[in-house]
Amino acid sequence: MKKNSNFNYYSNVLKVTNDNFEKYNLSRYIKIFDNGYNKRLEKIYKQKLYNLVLNICNQYIYNYEYILKKDEIKFFYEFNLQMVVRNCIRELEEDILRYKKECK
Repeated sequence: MKKNSNFNYYSNVLKVTNDNFEKYNLSRYIKIFDNGYNKRLEKIYKQKLYNLVLNICNQYIYNYEYILKKDEIKFFYEFNLQMVVRNCIRELEEDILRYKKECK
């Protein structure tokens, strides 16, 4: 199977998670500090969302079981991520299937 060099699964996951972070206005859950500090916190939480969604998706791709860590569960609860994660996975469904096929 010839791989498409334009397809980058990890970049797609990053784009979808960042887009959903903005779409669901998740920055509203960040406690207000000075503006510079909030921007750094926003980057950290975007990365946490990316890692969470990536770990959930990778369970299917690599056929393993991922157990959420305590801080991930806290993040999931505090940021009300049910709909966000569900939407990210829905948007990434084709990419997940494609990447799984390419990994064989």
